[in-house]
Amino acid sequence: MLSNTAVPRYYGAFREEVRAGRIPVCEEIDLQMHRIDAKIEDPALWYDDAVVEGFIAYCEAELTLTDGSDLHLLDSFKLWAEDIFGWYYFVEQLVPVPNEDGSRVRYERRQALFNGMNAAKASKDKTRMVLNMIFETALDEGIIAKNPMKSRRLRITGRASEPTAEYSIEQMRYLVQHIPSVADETDRAYLALQALHPLRLEEVLGLKWEDIDREHMRLHICRAVTHPTRNMPEVKMPKTKASIRTIGLSRIALEFLGEGKPGEFIIGGEKPFSYTQVRRMCERIRRDTGFQDRITPIRFRTTVLTDIYDQTKDIKQAQAAAGHTTAAMTLKYYVKGRSGTHEAISAVERAYGIG
Repeated sequence: MLSNTAVPRYYGAFREEVRAGRIPVCEEIDLQMHRIDAKIEDPALWYDDAVVEGFIAYCEAELTLTDGSDLHLLDSFKLWAEDIFGWYYFVEQLVPVPNEDGSRVRYERRQALFNGMNAAKASKDKTRMVLNMIFETALDEGIIAKNPMKSRRLRITGRASEPTAEYSIEQMRYLVQHIPSVADETDRAYLALQALHPLRLEEVLGLKWEDIDREHMRLHICRAVTHPTRNMPEVKMPKTKASIRTIGLSRIALEFLGEGKPGEFIIGGEKPFSYTQVRRMCERIRRDTGFQDRITPIRFRTTVLTDIYDQTKDIKQAQAAAGHTTAAMTLKYYVKGRSGTHEAISAVERAYGIG
């Protein structure tokens, strides 16, 4: 039932385990726990356990694993469902109501219940895709007559996704200067590759020792490692044809790349790292270097591409280094620009011959 004071069932159990020290959590989970605690204390937000339990019951009753065996959701998935589907808020709206005699409609003030999922529109759209697949299965099985996700009245709103912020020049200099401070050899190699080259995380994970051309100072990107299922790495071709490329190898990075066996991955050896291993490695790097911000792979790619363009003013060169099909993609999502207001106006003055 709806409650604006209740502690969600699965979150409450999880929180007790965390407080007792039996479940360690990372910074991201800790921040999300603070957000959920704030929801519990907010009288304007209502928790509905029936929706959550209904979702869980449907999944376990109607879905199966790929081998045909029964699906039993882990508590972590129940906790995820609870946070997404469990929170609501009331909004008062004017609703058209037909008169009993068939005359014109009248408008009454009624409270409409909206899901209180605090996320970007892109995140909500992804959730909608998952729900759509579930409802489509139910529709095919004859459990429901219509798929509510296909309703024209359904509107997905939310804040815009925040662009990836680049690291500052000072932060990058700090990290590069402190690569020697990283204790683990693999961690050092990762930081050197990721921080000094415009690579996607999956491209770094896909690098093998034979991809390093030390003689000609080149780096060959010809494979990627993705994780379509949790912590089960899959080696595949890079994202696009343009992603298969050769870029320059940083001399600074070369200093921290040891020697490995042909056929083995630089990050991981015989088996590439999983995302969980990457997160742990990033935390070790942050701790060893004393870096005050989070170590985030995507921010390195954005930063390096920004600085390639800032130093060369050649968007085609930045595009080639990024492995993008079009320069528009590079400009829109990755090149942020380093010049401030003073530098920008100085450029105008130089162009007009008054600088």
